[in-house]
Amino acid sequence: MIEYETHPIANKCSRKTDPDEIIELVKSMVYGGRFDKDYPIVIYGRKVIDGRTRLLICKLLEIEPVVRIFTGSAAEAEAECKRLNKHKEGE
Repeated sequence: MIEYETHPIANKCSRKTDPDEIIELVKSMVYGGRFDKDYPIVIYGRKVIDGRTRLLICKLLEIEPVVRIFTGSAAEAEAECKRLNKHKEGE
């Protein structure tokens, strides 16, 4: 499995996942297939801008993650990260 670092953009536009959420995410990945093409790990500049928790879980479960390479500008990558994490706003 390829190792990816977290891009600074990910730290700016998404919050860390709390332990209870991680447990639910593991369940959804194991039982619901949430590591497939519908939930790719998004990479920009060889670093993760979205999906760092899913990537960690894939590594722990020895599941090859699906990745999507984002090819826009840095500003577009930040906007994409915010869009992908919009569901976490206000939590």
